[in-house]
Amino acid sequence: MLTVTDVSRGRVVAKEAVQPGALLRLTYVHSTEGRPVRATLRVEGDRTLRLVETAFPSIGPGLPPLGADGTWAIEDGQIVNRAPSAPLAELRLRAGPLTQHRLTLPSGRVLDLGALVAPGDAIRVAVH
Repeated sequence: MLTVTDVSRGRVVAKEAVQPGALLRLTYVHSTEGRPVRATLRVEGDRTLRLVETAFPSIGPGLPPLGADGTWAIEDGQIVNRAPSAPLAELRLRAGPLTQHRLTLPSGRVLDLGALVAPGDAIRVAVH
């Protein structure tokens, strides 16, 4: 079960049954660059999340560095980084109105994370 929790209030704001291999997509406006970023995470068999792709229009502070050739490409005007990443027991972030965080669940349901919590409050995404 994938859960999205408002950490400050200890309240689950969304949950969905997921299987290994399911993909989640987090989109937001980068707070420094002011440009859209897309991160794709995969549910692993051990109930961790793994970042499998990040797409962004330019290189800047807070964005992943480009690794070896073959781990990134330019696609549709975006830098798409597919460098291997470590598994995450959970994903934590803080959403605010300016960053427009949206999380697309494997079912296609889209969560406006900034509307689900108070500005700046922590959100936890985890698989149980």
